[in-house]
Amino acid sequence: MNTEPDMGPVRVPRALDATAKATVIVRLLLTEGEDLPIDALPSNLQAKLTAKMGGMGLIDKTTLDAVVNEFADTLEGVGLSFPRGLANAVQTIDGKISPETAARLRKEAGMREGGDPWDRRVSSKSKSS
Repeated sequence: MNTEPDMGPVRVPRALDATAKATVIVRLLLTEGEDLPIDALPSNLQAKLTAKMGGMGLIDKTTLDAVVNEFADTLEGVGLSFPRGLANAVQTIDGKISPETAARLRKEAGMREGGDPWDRRVSSKSKSS
């Protein structure tokens, strides 16, 4: 005789790829009112995210909970984050390396010299006044 209580059907999270999981997290954060800088992503990733979001349909609570828990575990496991790409690394370490090295690395990374060209234009106009 089985004395264990009947817990009903066991719910299993839906299998999602990494892109779908990221889309779930983005959608959840947007639903919660977060202002995500999605426009800062490269255009192809913005399009991929939007297309994936358009094809997701409904996500059951079990799957949502599993994705959120996996995301939280991943964040908790992060010890240190490094900038992606040479351009971001140069921006991070700028002022700590020599100006010559910074200029060479900016050139290698295809970055503009001297920051925002609009800032330079405004500065030069105010100096000529």
